[in-house]
Amino acid sequence: MARSALRSLKLFVVLAALLGSASAGLFLTLFGGASNEKAPKLRTTESLESERAAEQAGYEVTMSPMGTVRFARPPRRVVTQDANYNDMLVAAGVGERLITTGYPNNFFEGFYAQIPGLAPGGGIDREQISYLSGTPGMQFDKELLYRLKADVHHIDPIQLAMRRGWSKADIDEITRNVGPFFANRYSRENIYPGQEPYEFYSVWGLGEKVAEVYRRGDYVRRLHAIGDALEARIRAKLPPLEERPRVGLIYYGRSRITPYSLGHGGFSQAHYVAVGARDAFEGHDLSTYGEGGGTGTALDLEGLLSIDPEVLI
Repeated sequence: MARSALRSLKLFVVLAALLGSASAGLFLTLFGGASNEKAPKLRTTESLESERAAEQAGYEVTMSPMGTVRFARPPRRVVTQDANYNDMLVAAGVGERLITTGYPNNFFEGFYAQIPGLAPGGGIDREQISYLSGTPGMQFDKELLYRLKADVHHIDPIQLAMRRGWSKADIDEITRNVGPFFANRYSRENIYPGQEPYEFYSVWGLGEKVAEVYRRGDYVRRLHAIGDALEARIRAKLPPLEERPRVGLIYYGRSRITPYSLGHGGFSQAHYVAVGARDAFEGHDLSTYGEGGGTGTALDLEGLLSIDPEVLI
């Protein structure tokens, strides 16, 4: 039954139809490729002068939820938790500074090889990288962060303080004795489960904030301009909204199908929104991943067939 049911779906496993080259192109643009525009030079006079000045005087970068964070110099030893911060390091031209990331499958380098002049792996040496844990969601303790001696931790302090074995006092201790935290996890879905004030950022806004930590904000600003130009060219060729395919974005794991919304905002679905995708789950009586801090409605095969997306990602 499962095989015949799947055949009845117009199933495209990767970005298909309308989303095919468009989303891939938008991703590549983040790193300066897949555009008729010239890719920005990785070393600019502005960034070099900014780094030299920072070495002498120190500087501050402000972002929610940390507030204002002071740096004596651009970080040289960097720890990340989520994969998107690895990509931001590459976009800022500092991938070689990564010493530790969340877990072994935290990399997708498929686009890097297509960018002329970019070092293999975006400058990240996979053989020298260590990991906070073996699999996503696993725990790590503050003693590990003491051993790593990072200059900055791209880990959301609010999210980390909610984990078992961590507290606000632990976050303050690591900040004081090792290095600051600088990340904004909940802009991923633009949904925050806590009560504290929390600001959301676009993929470009977040990328620029992270790049400013390394005095490389001009890199992302120039890439943003290329991205806007590419997005405008894509949108100019789209059919009317009602003629576009209905896109079902899902995660399948542990025998459960989890639907994702394309309408929450947040950087994790920004590339679909940028190319004008129609959300197949919009208007249906179900919750999507992240709503109310939950994991969303668990769909079975029949439930997915009743919605019948024309494109399934």
